[in-house]
Amino acid sequence: MRKGVVTEKIMENTCQTIVERIKWMCEKLCSTNINDLGYEKRLMRCMQITDALDIMKELMDDCNANNMGPIAALNAYEKNMSTSWS
Repeated sequence: MRKGVVTEKIMENTCQTIVERIKWMCEKLCSTNINDLGYEKRLMRCMQITDALDIMKELMDDCNANNMGPIAALNAYEKNMSTSWS
């Protein structure tokens, strides 16, 4: 295996660990404070975490598709975004 390349097995294990930790966090958060929209703050926080993980999954998929490490993938993503805004 080349240095910096994320294998599918490593990605699956990492995603599973993240999901388990999010479930644990949701169970441990006992505050029932309601935000301005009528949702519990812990639900909103879990939704924010899920959104961040969704974006991270896209980055991990891009790493595997292009056989590059996470830093190189972030640099490539930044370059693609800067050219698309020009």
